[in-house]
Amino acid sequence: MTRKHAIAAAAAVAALLLIGSGCESSDIQDVMEIFGGSQGVNVIDVAEHTAGNSTGDKDKDTLLDTADTMQKVKEAGELETAATEALGKKPADFATAQENLEKAVELRPKDWELQQQLNLALIEKGELNKTKRLEDPTKLCKIGDIDKPTPAQQRCFKAAVRDRADAVEASIARQKARGGLVSCATYAELANAYDQFSRFTPADLILSYHFTQDDYEKRSDRYDHAKAMMQHPGQTCGTGAAAAPPA
Repeated sequence: MTRKHAIAAAAAVAALLLIGSGCESSDIQDVMEIFGGSQGVNVIDVAEHTAGNSTGDKDKDTLLDTADTMQKVKEAGELETAATEALGKKPADFATAQENLEKAVELRPKDWELQQQLNLALIEKGELNKTKRLEDPTKLCKIGDIDKPTPAQQRCFKAAVRDRADAVEASIARQKARGGLVSCATYAELANAYDQFSRFTPADLILSYHFTQDDYEKRSDRYDHAKAMMQHPGQTCGTGAAAAPPA
C-alpha cells in the first residue's frame, strides 16, 4: 500500500469509528493520531493547524483537515438533533431550533439537508421571508447529461431528493401533531424538493439513478399531492405559518 493510499484508508477507518459513536471532541484527535501511522501527528502539529498554518508535512495536513471536517459533521449533527427536539415540543421552541440550525449551517454551509431544516423551522415559525432558495438537485450535483450520470452524481442526486423531501415530511408531521393546518409554504418546499425529480422520466430515475419502482411512485405521488394542496389556500393549507391548534 502506498503512503497516499494509507492516508485515505486511515481517514476512512477513522470516519467509520466516529460516525454515530458519540465521541468527545478530544477523541477525534486521538483517533487521528492512532491512524496517522508514520505521520506521527503530535501536539505541536495540532497547534500549527489550529493557527491556520501547515505542519510542513502534506500527509499530516490531510489527516488534520479530515479531523476538522469530521468534528464539524459531529457538532452540526448534535445541533440538528437539539433543533429537532425543540421543534417537537408543544408549544414548539422555535427560537432554540433556529439558533441551533443557524449554527449548524455555519459549520456545514454546503449541507443541503441542514439548510432545508433551517428553511422549514423558519416557515413553521412564520418567517418565510428569511428562507433561502436551495439549488436544484441537478445543479447541486453538477449533472449535465441526465442520461449518463457518474456514480457520484447518482448518489448525490438520490441523497439530495431523499434528505430534503424527508425533512419536509417531518415538518408536515410536526404541524399536523399541533392540530392546525400545515402551511402552504411547507407544501411549496415539498414541491421544490421534488421539482427536478418530476422532470425525469421513470426510466431515467429507475435505470440511471437506481430508484426502485415503489420509491419512484411514492415520491411522484407526494409531488402531485403537494402541488394539489397549494391550489386551495385556506381550505387545504394555511396561508401563513402553521395554524395554531383550536382553543
